[in-house]
Amino acid sequence: MQKPNITERVIKKRRTRRKALPFSVPAYPRPDEHLVETVSAEIFTGHFFDEYLAALLARASAAVSAEFNEDVIRTGLPILHWRVLATLYDTDNMPMTKIAELTLIPLPTLTRLIRRLALTGCVRTDKDPNDRRVTRVHIELAGREKVGGLVAMAKERQRVLLDGMTNAEALKASLRHLIAFCAARGHRENMALRTAP
Repeated sequence: MQKPNITERVIKKRRTRRKALPFSVPAYPRPDEHLVETVSAEIFTGHFFDEYLAALLARASAAVSAEFNEDVIRTGLPILHWRVLATLYDTDNMPMTKIAELTLIPLPTLTRLIRRLALTGCVRTDKDPNDRRVTRVHIELAGREKVGGLVAMAKERQRVLLDGMTNAEALKASLRHLIAFCAARGHRENMALRTAP
């Protein structure tokens, strides 16, 4: 009997690893508050970027996402596919432009991703009956099944991350307000440009 070559062995090993990931794995343990304070003193040293809101938001997003992204990658699902399917997970359909806004994926890149996901049976697209210029994306059962466990894991990771924060809901409300504030300012500027003589 012929032995499989090294490429075949690597492919089989990867497939086994992907299937072996249990979606019920517990979220990462919480470090104690003393350790958090120690690390905080080490990484925040009074530089401009330690006070600059845009930098803090970007660093917080990267820190929160990093470990969970590793879990997503271990399932074999590309991160951008995860973002699209998770965005659609609890809705029937959504305009392509809204998905681009929520996932921060540029529209040309998103269009290619949606085509790939449609070929795998995870999503389908159609034109909005009220505006033929708008493409709506629908998640299919295969797409929901692909990310269902990951959505549950993301919620658990968030629960552990926010557990013990007395102002967790206030933090989320503040972030939503900040996003809406910037969007409203942009909307007002666009309206001013349209009505300018």
